[in-house]
Amino acid sequence: MDVDAYAIGFVTAEDGASLRGLYFSDDVGGTARLPAGRYRVRVAPGFRDYEGGTRMMGELLDEADVEVARKLGITGYVAEAEALAYNPTRVYFGAQQFTPDSRY
Repeated sequence: MDVDAYAIGFVTAEDGASLRGLYFSDDVGGTARLPAGRYRVRVAPGFRDYEGGTRMMGELLDEADVEVARKLGITGYVAEAEALAYNPTRVYFGAQQFTPDSRY
């Protein structure tokens, strides 16, 4: 699927299927996963993954989703000031999971 960079739409994340998850970096650089659901994102340029096909990057747009990611992504291994500065909005997902929002 060809998706324009900066398109806005929705990512459907599933539990269990590793390539159908919605991932982000935790506060120490590891990988964390958002719960199954539908997330509103703005697409950023992606990359080709030889194992999973086209992987896309995006930015979470709903503050409630950002707060879920923040709670899941804080490991407790960083200082409180660093945890407050932690920004988990950048997410990674498969191209097949993205549905463009027709309003944009």
